[in-house]
Amino acid sequence: MKNQILRLRTWFEQLSLRERALFALLVWAVIYAFFGLIFLRPVNNQRAVFQDNIKQAQDKINSLNLQIDAVDKIASSALYLEWQKQHANYEKIQIRYKTLLTNFSSSNWLQIIKSVIASHPNITLTHIENSQESPFTLGSTLVSEGIFQQNLTVMVYGDYFNFINYLEHIEKLLPNVRWDTLNYEVITYPTAKITMEFTVFYVNPIKS
Repeated sequence: MKNQILRLRTWFEQLSLRERALFALLVWAVIYAFFGLIFLRPVNNQRAVFQDNIKQAQDKINSLNLQIDAVDKIASSALYLEWQKQHANYEKIQIRYKTLLTNFSSSNWLQIIKSVIASHPNITLTHIENSQESPFTLGSTLVSEGIFQQNLTVMVYGDYFNFINYLEHIEKLLPNVRWDTLNYEVITYPTAKITMEFTVFYVNPIKS
C-alpha cells in the first residue's frame, strides 16, 4: 500500500502544472459526486416533499379564500337578506305557536277573547259563549290525542274598518284559530252587528 502511494506521488510530481490542476479538478468532481449521492440526494428529496406540502397547503388556502369570498357575496345579496327576514318571522311565529299551544286550557279562551276585544275601544262585545272541549278531529278521524279544540261564538258591534283591524289582530295574536262563519249586518251606518264562529286548537296540559 505504501509503495502504491509512493508511485502515485512520483507520478503526480512528474505531471505538469496544467495536468496537476486538471487532476485535482477531477478528484474534486469525483468526491463531490460521491458526497452528493450519499448526502445531498436525500436532502433534495426531502426538500421536494416539503415544497409539495407547501404547494398543497397554499392550494387549500386559495380554495378557502374563494369560499370566503363566495360567502361574503351571499351575505350581501338581496336573496339572503330576504331569507333572513323570513327566517326571523318564522322564529317569531314558532314562539307564538309554542306559547299558545302549551299555556292555555279550555277555561282561558273566553277571557282571552274578552281581553283582545277590550284592546279595541271601537269594538263593543255584546255576547260570547264557548262549547265543550273536544279532541281535535278531521271529520270523524282523531288527528292527535294531545290536541284539543273548542268552538266559540262572539257577537260584537263596530264599523267596518275597525272590525277589519280587529280580525287582523286576532289572526296575528292567535294563529291557532280557524274561522268557521261570519255574519256582517249593518244596523245604522257605519255601525254593524258582527257574529263570528271560530275554533281554537291547543294542548291541554292537564289532559295531555
